[in-house]
Amino acid sequence: MIGMIDLLYQLLEEIGYTHPIHPPLTHIPMGLVIGVFIFALVAVLFRRTILPQLAYNRIILLALIFSFPTILLGYMDWQYFYEGTWSFPIKIKAAMSGALLILLFIALVTGRKAKAETRRTLTIYSLCFLTMTILGYFGGQLIIEGEGKPQAATVRFLSGEKLFAVNCNDCHPGGSDILNPPQLTNFNTFLAYLRNPRRAMPSFPPEKISEKQARKVYDYLTKLREKQKASRN
Repeated sequence: MIGMIDLLYQLLEEIGYTHPIHPPLTHIPMGLVIGVFIFALVAVLFRRTILPQLAYNRIILLALIFSFPTILLGYMDWQYFYEGTWSFPIKIKAAMSGALLILLFIALVTGRKAKAETRRTLTIYSLCFLTMTILGYFGGQLIIEGEGKPQAATVRFLSGEKLFAVNCNDCHPGGSDILNPPQLTNFNTFLAYLRNPRRAMPSFPPEKISEKQARKVYDYLTKLREKQKASRN
């Protein structure tokens, strides 16, 4: 599964698309939920029918259907760009995605039983809208925060830590024995050593650790070295 995900993103990068593929699709279920919420709110406040109840049900059904590929693409972005790292925004998004699916299903069932807009249906639509807002906020936090920001730095460190644990930790537990070699002088030296190591260390060709992943491991080790030096002082 992970190999297929990497292959898809590599194909997209070859045609010039290097961004996450999840965010564009989020606009579809988000727009549908916002529309239902606004129409139901106006109908309840002004006590007049804006849309037939069947229309609300169809819109909610569409939102539910489009939520599944949206969540799938979110999972793929998470695996590729964040190496499956469980940062705080990712945890919130995972929890809210599950909650949204449940709420949309409840909204669909509730809407089918209702004959018109009611405070009950408005409450369910409001909860869907609130959940979608939380998802959008934390999704935006992941995308907008660039290099040097605390959250981005944390994600890079955790991603590098996971890659190191999978590929290197068996021979270098905790990385404590490799924090001061000349191979960490700069990234190019580190990458060259990964590709053509000496002694008993196995090589790591691009198909095993890409340059992007190697950068994350390098950043992790250099940050770990900084923390080690700070603890000594």
